[in-house]
Order: sequence, then structure tokens, then C-alpha cells
Amino acid sequence: SRSSLEYYRASVVMSSPLHKKYTPAEFDESERIGLTSDQAEELYKQWGYNELPEVTVSLWWVLFVQFTGTMPYMLELAAIIAIAVQDYTDFAIILAMLLANGFLGFHEQLKAAESLAELTNKMEQKIPVLRDGKAEQLLTRLLVPGDVVLLMGGVQVPADIEWMEGDVLSVDTAALTGEPLPRKYPSDEHGAVILCACTVRAGEAYGIVRKTGINTEIGSANADIMKDKTQQKMSVFETRVLLAVKIIICLSLADVLLIFLIQGFVRNEFNDIKELLLTCLSIIIAAIPVALPLVMQVTMALGAGKMARDFDSVVTSLPALQDISSMTILCSDKTGT
Repeated sequence: SRSSLEYYRASVVMSSPLHKKYTPAEFDESERIGLTSDQAEELYKQWGYNELPEVTVSLWWVLFVQFTGTMPYMLELAAIIAIAVQDYTDFAIILAMLLANGFLGFHEQLKAAESLAELTNKMEQKIPVLRDGKAEQLLTRLLVPGDVVLLMGGVQVPADIEWMEGDVLSVDTAALTGEPLPRKYPSDEHGAVILCACTVRAGEAYGIVRKTGINTEIGSANADIMKDKTQQKMSVFETRVLLAVKIIICLSLADVLLIFLIQGFVRNEFNDIKELLLTCLSIIIAAIPVALPLVMQVTMALGAGKMARDFDSVVTSLPALQDISSMTILCSDKTGT
């Protein structure tokens, strides 16, 4: 089989109605023949791979975050009071609930990250590229500025690519602009540079890669989104539940303080401080829905498992699953949403 540029050039249908006269930009002959493997290696060192850098979060930090928040703090406070008054049974129960909730949340986040990584690997795209004077199928992450690629109908543009020769392409730009109608490239209105993440609807043409990875138009925007993913998120559902819990906790703390003062000063029971603390502890434990975090985590874990098993969906964030499940109507304005 011929694996040369002529092979792909022969596949361009010159009689297509999309093939229109256009005055292309001037390209050097060295640009038209693509890059050599040595040149590509040097450009990898300069620009990196054609991918967005992942913002990795330490597993220890992910585990630590499971024990922060209003509910975990109150359970931890109750556990400290229990051990202080040597109520080991209550301490063991509270600690078990706290650990079960924390490790279950950690397990679900870890499983979601692994599922997403596996799905991403399966979705790796290849594209015809001219390297060392011959055409070959390369992973899009291996593209560097200066590569000559073949764009054809159905291909998602993997980088910011300047049209070089071939058909006038019909390009769906909805992912970037939200416009439902495809644009023509090249044209006087839109120029010759087709931005990353657009999809070629029709036509075949050669292009030269100008920007890759984080340097592309969409890459710079996604970099800000990735930074935001390092922050702990809380769903609307969880926020409302915790608001009710906070009100209950505040009322219980006010009750505990009132009992502590009355029992201590009015009834002079400070001499038996252990019994007084046990009374306060029993009120705190009774007021705090100790099993609520565990029930929420288990429910979300079962839901995420069912979605993965029955609908091939990967839940990367339990708060996102909670928000989606609380929706009644989803309003969408354009195809690019």
C-alpha cells in the first residue's frame, strides 16, 4: 500500500462543489513537505505534547478532604468529647462512622478518576500526518507546530491548523462559538486558521499545525477550568442538607451551653464534671445525624455504579451527580452549550 502524500492527495475529490478557487497564503517549500522525526523531537522539547496538562491532586489530600466540613468536624468533636470522658463505646461507634464515610468517599473519587483515565485512553484520536516525507497515522497528542495534516469530513480538528490546499472546508464551530451553521474555511470573513475542537463537516484539505495544547484558543480556556477542578465542590443538594444540619447543630449547641450553665451554676454540679460532660455529649450525638454522611455517600456510590453498569456513564464528581439528579428542567440555548 502507498503511504505517501500522493496517496492522500489522490483521495481529494477535485470535482466536489466544495472545491472553489481561493488564493492561499504563501508557504515555503520546507513547510509543505512537513517535518522530520528529528525536527519533531526538538519541537516536543519546546512545545510539549498536544494535550492539556492535567492538574493532579495528591491522594493524601483527597483522603484528608473527606474528613473536613461541617458534618465531619462535629463528629470529630463528639469523638474527642467521648474519649475525654472515657466513653469508649460511643467513641468507637463515632470513629467507625467517620472512617467509613471518609474511606467510602475516597474510594468513589479514586474509582471515578480511574474510569475517566480508561475512557480517555480509548478515545485517543489519530490523524494522517506527513513525517519524514511520507504520510502516516499518528495520535493527535503527537502533533507539533509545523506538522502537515490531512483534514476530512468527520474529523475533529486536533490543534489550531492553517488551511494550506485542497477543498474549501465546511467546519462546525459550535463547540467554540455556539453557532449552529457551519463556517467555510478558508474565507475572507473567517480567515484560514481552523481552531482546535471544531469538527470538519465536509471537504478534504491539507493544513499546517500552528498551535498545540495549551497554546490553542480552546486550550487556554480549558487550562483555567482544570485549575478550578482542584477545588473542593459541594452540590446544591448537599448545601441544602447541610444548611438544615447546621441549624440543628446550632440549636443543639445552644441547648448544651444552657444545660451546662444551669447544671453547673444553678445546681452546682461542676464537682461531677464527667457526668455533666456525658449529658452534654449525649445531646450532641442525639442532635447530629451521625449516619447522614454515610447514607449520602452510599446512595451516590450505588447511583454512580448503576450509571456505569447500565448506561456506560463515568461519574467523575459525586456533587455533579447530585446536582443533575435534582434537576427538573435543563434549559439549553445553542448547539455549542
